[in-house]
Amino acid sequence: MVYSLSLPVMKKKLNNIIFFLFVFIVFPAFPQDEIDSIKQLIEKAEPAEQMKLYNEIGKLQYRKGKYPDALVNFKKSLQVAHSINDSLQIAKMYSNIGVINDVIGKYSVAIDNYQQSLKIYEYLNNKEGKESVLNNIGIVYEEMDMPDKALDFYFQALKLKKERGDQKSIAGTYNNIAIIFGSVYKNSDSAYYYYDQAMKIYQKTGDEKDVGMIYSNLGLIHLRKGEIKKAKDFFEKALKIFKKTEDPKNIASALYYLGLAHQGESDYTTALKYYLQAEKISEQHNIKKLQSQVCNDMARLYEDIHDYKNALTCFKKYDEIRNQLLNLEKIKKIHQLETNFELEKREHEIEMLKKQSELNELKLTWTKTVSIALITIFVLTIIIIVLISLKNRYKKEQEVITLQSRLFRSQTSPHFVFNSLMSIQTFLLENNVEKASEYLVDFAKLIRSILQQTRKSFITLDKEIEVLQQYVKLEKLRFSDKFDYSFEVNVQHPEEILFPPMLAQPFIENAIKHGLVPASKKGLLKILFEEKDNELTVMIEDNGIGRERSAKLNKNETHKSLATEITQERLQLMARRYKIKISMEIEDLYDDNREPAGTRVTFKMILN
Repeated sequence: MVYSLSLPVMKKKLNNIIFFLFVFIVFPAFPQDEIDSIKQLIEKAEPAEQMKLYNEIGKLQYRKGKYPDALVNFKKSLQVAHSINDSLQIAKMYSNIGVINDVIGKYSVAIDNYQQSLKIYEYLNNKEGKESVLNNIGIVYEEMDMPDKALDFYFQALKLKKERGDQKSIAGTYNNIAIIFGSVYKNSDSAYYYYDQAMKIYQKTGDEKDVGMIYSNLGLIHLRKGEIKKAKDFFEKALKIFKKTEDPKNIASALYYLGLAHQGESDYTTALKYYLQAEKISEQHNIKKLQSQVCNDMARLYEDIHDYKNALTCFKKYDEIRNQLLNLEKIKKIHQLETNFELEKREHEIEMLKKQSELNELKLTWTKTVSIALITIFVLTIIIIVLISLKNRYKKEQEVITLQSRLFRSQTSPHFVFNSLMSIQTFLLENNVEKASEYLVDFAKLIRSILQQTRKSFITLDKEIEVLQQYVKLEKLRFSDKFDYSFEVNVQHPEEILFPPMLAQPFIENAIKHGLVPASKKGLLKILFEEKDNELTVMIEDNGIGRERSAKLNKNETHKSLATEITQERLQLMARRYKIKISMEIEDLYDDNREPAGTRVTFKMILN
């Protein structure tokens, strides 16, 4: 079967384009944490962005077989879509929710979801969405054993797909039509025709998963015709592809079909091996219909080998699952198996008494074997935990080294060093040797302080304040008293408080360079350190031209400030490694006439 899971539609606004480029370019660097990383963005995202992020999380979970989790996030996306009246996204989410309900066997709910989606697509005259939903409705009717209705919807979808010319989607519908002709109507010629049409397209597009599905379906045709060897060849080819693409549903199906083929050859041992694997995967991923089929055929196999106890267990599980899906009763069959089991149980009771001593001996041997195995597993587990711990420690150390390097480069940018040296040269050319000497001494102290502090994760607050004072003093001298500044320190014992080095410096640099220097009037830079209620507040405030006007003035610059990005990375790293949470807030300031009046950056840290 081919499901059409909706993809998010990008709006043509520049902010959305940048946002989604960030999500899909940056986050692949975090393989396991991809979903968690996207979740972090949702909290601060606008509703339109939240809606798309919930959808992306749902699709990732769907591909990994986590259907209940995917359903939750698709519903969240639908809720946000309703709140902002996004009709296209509403239609897509109803379709996605329908796919999940079909996979977990809630067919009537799936049909309702698809009908809701279809109405909206018809209203929007969206042919692509309409054909996708028609195809999916056909899948549900096929799974409900209503092949005529399924074919009707498949051919409606095929007509629209041919008008649009989407070859891969056309191939999917060919495949679905072929399944009905082959499995329901036993029309091998028609089935081969549509499978051949689908295979030609899939081989051109290079979609291995869909090629695997064709192999699987061809195997079923040969199995029904009694051509067991050909059937097994196709099933094994399909299984190899599905394992490569990590598709749990189709892996379980291929294993089940191989079990059927081997059972058809009376190779019960091999058949049971495949059945057990298929049953385990289908149970893990909540694939109810397949699980019921596997249990049914395993029960028949156990009957054939007169293992009525296991046959009874499988039929009970089959009946329970089948009743959940279609509310069918199999009580008569279960009673029959219970009778056979009781007869077999009485016959074995006498024999079991004779072998009791042998069993006791076997239990003792088994206990020893299990003990050795458990000890071995325990030792291996400890070794693995130690190796993983060492690996994580090394990874964290590398993160710290990389971040420290980036921090140093951001604090000692080529522009700052070059401009500082040019200022010294200017003083010398003006014969202001005293001024040049003072500037050079302060510049050397600052560079030395930066080199010392960026190698440390924390320094005392008084040292941090001292370095910032050196830096601001240099910048004021370099820019010829273009601005005044003030440091206000309301902290009782700054020498006892540990603080991340140079956390505020990049924002002070931005305030001077982009806020105060371009202003026509003389600016004022305020830097506040305040301790209150066991919380340290660090505030940088300027009365410059503001971020909006600064962005317009610098729109042609190719250099991009890394202050916010590096600071966010540092805060995340400290939260993970040291359990220290520091919040950061950037505010735009306005005067009484709502004109830009500067920028304020505030850090808050809980003191332990």
